[in-house]
Amino acid sequence: LAHLGCLTNVLRDGGKLRDAEALYRRALAGCEKVLGSRHAGTLAGLGNLASAMWGAGRLDEAERLYRRALSESERELGREHRGTLSCVNNLAGVLRDAGRLREAEHLYRRALAGRERAFGPSHPAALRSLYWLADVVQQRRRHAEADRLFGKYSARAAKQPAVQPAAHM
Repeated sequence: LAHLGCLTNVLRDGGKLRDAEALYRRALAGCEKVLGSRHAGTLAGLGNLASAMWGAGRLDEAERLYRRALSESERELGREHRGTLSCVNNLAGVLRDAGRLREAEHLYRRALAGRERAFGPSHPAALRSLYWLADVVQQRRRHAEADRLFGKYSARAAKQPAVQPAAHM
């Protein structure tokens, strides 16, 4: 299953989303069968499939998968687990891309707070959440708050090696 997941990531990163989707679904089915539906590895596979759907622009399906992964992750791993927080952040990204900015903002704030507690305010995961929160606040036309958040991001990121505000993770 691990090798299947690696191959799937290579296909996804190479832009072969249909092939990747089929393998993600196969890997997820295998994880569910071998590990159970609530195992951390299965939840990661669910998140990978959701990410592929997001990348393919299938936002409704990505949202459904991320919500399922989030629900299971909260139940099995806890609200503050790094996998749960990653799922929160990614669901926020899907909602942002769907134009549901109010919901996205709420989730980015949750991801940011959890990541700052878990890793510290200058950790790359916290910085990604901060960047995308600032972006959503800007899109919601709260420019003064967005400027403050982008300023906080810039100050923290300047102290770190090159941090890219990737949408995922």
